[in-house]
Amino acid sequence: MFKRIGSRGLQFAAGIAVSAACLWLAFRKASLHDIWAAASALPAQIILLCLGFGSITLFLRAVRWRILLEAAEPVSLSVAFTVNSAGQMGNSILPARLGDVFRATNLKRAGLSTGFALATVVAERILDAGFLVLLSSLALTVFPGLPTWLAHAARWLAVAAALGLAVTLLLPRLENLILSVLRAWLPESLQEKISPMVAQFLSGLRGFHDLQRAGMFLFWTAVIWILDATGVAILAHGLSIPLRPVEAALFLTAIALSSVIPAAPGNLGVFQYVALSVLTSFGAGQAQALSLALILQAITGLTLCLWGSASLWFLSARGRQPKPAVQPSPVPVPQPHAIP
Repeated sequence: MFKRIGSRGLQFAAGIAVSAACLWLAFRKASLHDIWAAASALPAQIILLCLGFGSITLFLRAVRWRILLEAAEPVSLSVAFTVNSAGQMGNSILPARLGDVFRATNLKRAGLSTGFALATVVAERILDAGFLVLLSSLALTVFPGLPTWLAHAARWLAVAAALGLAVTLLLPRLENLILSVLRAWLPESLQEKISPMVAQFLSGLRGFHDLQRAGMFLFWTAVIWILDATGVAILAHGLSIPLRPVEAALFLTAIALSSVIPAAPGNLGVFQYVALSVLTSFGAGQAQALSLALILQAITGLTLCLWGSASLWFLSARGRQPKPAVQPSPVPVPQPHAIP
């Protein structure tokens, strides 16, 4: 246990160090006065519109996740939305994406196993990465003058996404082999605990093997990223940054790629440095790029905190509801015998 706590502490310290270095690199030549002047000129209507876009895409992510969850049994959209919103808020403020663990464990309220729910979260991340690889590959052919680190990161992500997709498709087909290996290597006491969890996890991965379900998942993935890119393009327009929708999509791809770098909660520092590197490649000024990064991160955090806090309240209130009392079965009253 102490080794695990120590390793997590080292990861957290490394993330803080990376964030501090990126913050210094991003703001070392920046003028805070110019950043504030660019940000203060943004109309309030643009901020409200971006909050609306963020709320819609958060809702659609719950719709998309529910497609995978319903491979086991029907899940209400309210449960999928609240659990997903609370988990996404956790991802924004906790290290190591612990919000995804919250998503998996809290679906017990809907009667789903933790192993199955965790597998759907893993599959969702893998397929999101695959979509990002497609976007980045297309964008890098159109914009050859982008930072070299982005091209290298896209290649590594392509390898990781390909491996993840292969695992998602192949592991469920090897279920009998995997369970037989566990039975051969594990003592009986551990088999009773681990084997059911492994079977549930493989069942969650198997949910994406259905073509109709996979098609719906990919459709909503495309809609989500289009809406996200549109929101970024609107925000950039409000800051007088000439950002086209394709460039906005590439910007979001770079931000998503940067999320795998160890950093402080909220990807602080790394977010700003990546935004500065990409947006200045599209002709934005330094103050404009940093203003967009700060405002976008604030809008995203506000959206997640508003819906995530409301979702936590809903889940806690739902958990406090008293279970219906079991009515005792009526005791039969003996009837008097008829007098012949």
